[in-house]
Amino acid sequence: MKYDVVIVGGGLLGQFAALELLSRGYRVAIVERDILCSGS
Repeated sequence: MKYDVVIVGGGLLGQFAALELLSRGYRVAIVERDILCSGS
């Protein structure tokens, strides 16, 4: 798989950054060691 951006951390800010990048046409991957938003 190919991504334009890899975000490390799936917390609230990581997810908002991913949504913004996706809306601009980037291919985004989020890497999280726990469940997404588990610390938020």
